[in-house]
Amino acid sequence: MSNPRPRTPDPESQTSNSESFRWDVYLQMNEIQDDKIHWFSIINSLVIVVFLTGIVGIIMTRILRKDFARYNEVALRFVQTPNPKL
Repeated sequence: MSNPRPRTPDPESQTSNSESFRWDVYLQMNEIQDDKIHWFSIINSLVIVVFLTGIVGIIMTRILRKDFARYNEVALRFVQTPNPKL
């Protein structure tokens, strides 16, 4: 009969020496690859940041224009209404 549960590694069987070898693969990758700057990724990120900043700027400008127009309209109405107490 086969065991239906998958077999997992026993934590006690692993030695501390195998832990040190685990990171060797990642540390050796830097030696194999050239340390090239990924210009495409940097420029792509900058374009996205500028684009999103522009969108937020346009939205804020439209909102502020409407607010200033509304406040100026209220201020003009307040100035134009005669004071009945005079």
